[in-house]
Amino acid sequence: MRHVAFFEATGYTVFRCLMHALQDTSIFCHVYVRCEESLLEMFDDADDFKSEYLDRMKIVTAYLTPETAAEVLFPEELRGQPVHTVVYGIGGFRT
Repeated sequence: MRHVAFFEATGYTVFRCLMHALQDTSIFCHVYVRCEESLLEMFDDADDFKSEYLDRMKIVTAYLTPETAAEVLFPEELRGQPVHTVVYGIGGFRT
């Protein structure tokens, strides 16, 4: 199983990457968001979301600190090893 970290997953681009990763059963997603409710609402609105995706996802909700970043990048499941891939999005402006 590959482990992928997602930061700022409520942004459109990172969210679509997360949705794509969740469709692959060989990927486990570690997701950092400031507001879990916003992420879950986005899942509710997504036509291609299936509830079984939640079994392959861990959500970390907090303000980003070195400790919360480490929790996402070095999850307990990997016993001190880092995730395989990091996906991060930088906010932009809607036009």
